[in-house]
Amino acid sequence: MPLFDRYLFADYSGAQANNAQNTAIRLWRAVGDEDPHPFGPNGAYTRETLRQQIVEELIDASENGERVVFGFDHQYGWPPLLNSLAGPGVVDQDWPTAVLNLVAGAYGGGQPGPVLIDNPQGFAADFNAHVGEGVFWTGLHQMAENWGLPNQPLQDRKTDRFRLVEITALLTHPAGNPAAADMLGGPTAVAGQTICGLFHIAQMLQEEAVNVAWWPFDGLEIDGEAYQDKHVAVEIYPSIFPMGGWDIVQAAVGLPADADHDRDAWRSTRLVQHADRPDIPARLPGITGLWEMLNLNWLGQAQGTRVRKEGWMIGVAQIDWQHAHIIAGEQLDAALAALAEAAHIAHLV
Repeated sequence: MPLFDRYLFADYSGAQANNAQNTAIRLWRAVGDEDPHPFGPNGAYTRETLRQQIVEELIDASENGERVVFGFDHQYGWPPLLNSLAGPGVVDQDWPTAVLNLVAGAYGGGQPGPVLIDNPQGFAADFNAHVGEGVFWTGLHQMAENWGLPNQPLQDRKTDRFRLVEITALLTHPAGNPAAADMLGGPTAVAGQTICGLFHIAQMLQEEAVNVAWWPFDGLEIDGEAYQDKHVAVEIYPSIFPMGGWDIVQAAVGLPADADHDRDAWRSTRLVQHADRPDIPARLPGITGLWEMLNLNWLGQAQGTRVRKEGWMIGVAQIDWQHAHIIAGEQLDAALAALAEAAHIAHLV
């Protein structure tokens, strides 16, 4: 029996001002076994109207006795480096408290930190000044100058720049290219949408009208009590999801050739819907069931604790953490070197 009735996924953006986002944010929706389709005003939103649309959908589903799984393609949590630099109020708190404290500026010990706002470049520069480290950076030279950011990452905390899930994805999904949460600007950068996304997650955490559990922060297993009879938010990483058949959907909906944002929202919606519905017509072959995807009980205790603080991207494959030191070795060094080279190439843009 499927876990959910509705599937709602957005391709997100933090690249522009909130009121200029409607060329870069797309939302797709599926109900039951029906094919996914663009949802809302031509599928286009600002970050603010996207949040409002999702809240309305959650309330409507609750009123109709239905359950929704939804998500965005930005990071829901920070890696060890950012958490540790933020200090008390973030590093020593559980995930929802840390997010709310970032938005309230209630962190950083004696000197409160800058308030996390829907303005990634401004927040990044203020955060760097507050912690006395150039942790937020961009590989784009002109943007570095404009934003007051360094143009290379901190070199002495290489692996701490990544969450556990990015490291796992680097090792298990070579087609993907997950970036660290400290990089702004450029096609693979995610810091902008993560900063904006955390701001809007904080607003949703305070919405009394919605009945949402946040996976895996509320527990590593979807069968846990925290998820019962609730809508569930998950983090997506569309690059690892299959996109075969997009050309047919694209033509049917009448989308332009460069509709990459629609493509990523569509393939995320389809993947989760098909994973949840083993009897859906023309089901994607060889995919893991959604129940299995949403159970991270294979993680060791230390990794599980870390993941409940940092988050996890749905669909990232299991890894044998008992032998992770063997697996990581040269493969991780090579993957991180490839990311560094991509950032270097971005300097030329």
